[in-house]
Order: sequence, then C-alpha cells, then structure tokens
Amino acid sequence: WKPRKTTIPSLTWQAKAEAVLFESYKYLLSSAGKPHRDYLNNRGISNETIKLARMGYNTSNLTFDAESWGITPEKGESGLNKKIWLPVGILIPYFRDGKPIRIRIRQENPTSGDRFILVAGSNTDYFDYNSHSQKQQNLSLPVIITESEIDGHLINQEAGNICSIYAVGNASARPDERTHAAIKDLPIILNLDDDEAGKNEVDWWKKQYDFVLAWTSQMG
Repeated sequence: WKPRKTTIPSLTWQAKAEAVLFESYKYLLSSAGKPHRDYLNNRGISNETIKLARMGYNTSNLTFDAESWGITPEKGESGLNKKIWLPVGILIPYFRDGKPIRIRIRQENPTSGDRFILVAGSNTDYFDYNSHSQKQQNLSLPVIITESEIDGHLINQEAGNICSIYAVGNASARPDERTHAAIKDLPIILNLDDDEAGKNEVDWWKKQYDFVLAWTSQMG
C-alpha cells in the first residue's frame, strides 16, 4: 500500500465554488436557514462553529457545465462527467490557505443510497481541521480520524486544542500522501461509522499504523 496522490482544483474551480459557497452561507445564517441550523445544532454544532466552518445550505439543484468550472472531460468519459451537480442540502466546504478545495453536500432528499455527495473536481485529501481553520498543527498531539466531516467539526469544536482531527468522508478512502506524512508516527483514535463498511476498515488501519484505538459512531 502507498498513500494516494491527489490534486488541488484549478483556480477557476475555486472561484466558482467560492461564489456558490458565499450564497449558501448567507442563506444558512438567515432566518430562512434556521431549520437547517437547528439540525446542525441538534448534532452539537454551535452557530459559531457553523460560521467558522463556513457551512452553507443550497436551496435548489444546481447544474453547471464542467468546463465553466475549469474541468475538461477526458476523451471517452460519459456525459455525466461534463456537468457539475450541486443538490439541495448542507454544503460542507474544505478550505486550504483560505481557498475552497472541496465541497461535500449532505443531501436533503437523496435519490439514491448516498446521503453525502462530493462535488465533481473536489480535492480528495482527508479533511484536515488544522488546515481548514488555518491553525498550525502540533505534531505531538494524538490524532482522531472520523468518517463524517460534520462529526469532525464537532470534535474540533470541543477538543481541537488537545488533538488533531481528520475526516475521511468515506470509510474505504485510504490516506493521502499529505495526511499519511502527518499521522504515521502518532497514536490514532479511529472513529468510523457503526456499519459494515466502517467495521471492515478497522483491521486495515491496525495493520498499517502502529497504534490505533477504534470505536464507532451512529450514522447520520
């Protein structure tokens, strides 16, 4: 096994994402966005954390031509890859150096089994809460790796001063090069969802890293 290589979205993608995130952020913080803030509050996320995380709420399905976001489909790719789709739901952005490099959306009414979708063109590194918050990482702190980015924001809110937090987004996503370099020598608390996929990944982690303590969370 080798850590995954990843890429950062183009400046065009980042600019388009920033525009969408700005509008969704304003809506989530408005009076109309209160039901969606209430959902996050009920999961323990404070309004201050919502602001710091720069979360938003997308009120309608948005579809864009991929090339307008700086993505040129490879020859032979399906037509689906020629569109950028942002469904209705809570937008969870990942910022690095103050610029958006990923948007994950918790769909309000998923039409398939996937509650969370990754917007096409997003970076696929683990969500690094130090980087997102532009905090310097203390490399002596233990690491908590969680599955849900919302859970990661909650842990960062309550314990960000005593641990480093990463969110995988998908239980089977292997560590990327950047994350592996940061966590490989540290004790790891592995917090994946309490489902078959999460439980199956625990053995893999224990084989790859020297000290892993695992516990699972309810899905949501």
